[in-house]
Amino acid sequence: MADAALAGRTAFITGGSGSIGGACAERLLRDGAAVLLMARNPEALERKRAALREAYPAAQVGVFAGDACSEADVRAALAAAHALRGQLDIVVPTVGGGGGFRPLMGHDAASFQQVVERNLTSTFLAVRYAASLMEHGGSMVCLSATSAVRVVVTAGELSAGAVGSSTTISVSVDGIVLLAEWRVATRLLLPVRGEGSDSHCSAVFVRAISRRSRLRASRRCSACRPLPGT
Repeated sequence: MADAALAGRTAFITGGSGSIGGACAERLLRDGAAVLLMARNPEALERKRAALREAYPAAQVGVFAGDACSEADVRAALAAAHALRGQLDIVVPTVGGGGGFRPLMGHDAASFQQVVERNLTSTFLAVRYAASLMEHGGSMVCLSATSAVRVVVTAGELSAGAVGSSTTISVSVDGIVLLAEWRVATRLLLPVRGEGSDSHCSAVFVRAISRRSRLRASRRCSACRPLPGT
C-alpha cells in the first residue's frame, strides 16, 4: 500500500463503531491511510477494528474509547491519532442523531441540550482541537442531512441536529478562513435524495477526497452535494 493515494496519512474518525464511521474508515484504509476510531463502547470498537483488519490485513487501525462530547476525551483521542504516524491529516466527525425522532415541542431543555451536544458540540470539538495538530494541512469532512435545509415538521430533533452540524462549518466563516490559512480544507456532506444511504454517501465522498493529493473533493455520488459556500 506504499503507492496508495493516502500512504503515510493519518485519519481520525468519531462515531467510529457505527456504520457511517466504519464506511469512512474502510475507504480511507483502502487508500493507504492509518485510521484511529473513537467511540464510547470499547467492545463495539474492537469488533469494528477486527472487521477492518480482516478486510485490510496490512492496515494500521487504532481505537480510542471515549465520549466525542467530552473536551478531554477528544483531545486525548486526537493525540493518540497523531501518535500513529506522527501527524494528523484527515478528520471525519460522524457523531450525530439523538436517540429517536420527536417533535420540537416534545423536548425539554435537557433533552434538547443532548441533541446540541451530540450534533454540534461533538463536531466543534473535533474541528477545534484537530486543527492545531494538522501541521502540514489536511482535510476535515463534516456530515449533515437534508433536514439542515428542509423543514421536517415532525422531527424537530433531527432538524436541530442537522442544522447544528451544518452551522459548525457553514456559518462559522471566520473558522473556515482560519483553517484555510493553515491549509486545512473543510467540506460538508449533504445527502439530497432518499436513494443514497448514509453509509454509501459518506463512503463515496471520503473516497473522492482521498484520491486527490490535496485531499479535496473531485467528484461526488449522485445522491450527494455540498452545501453552498463549502
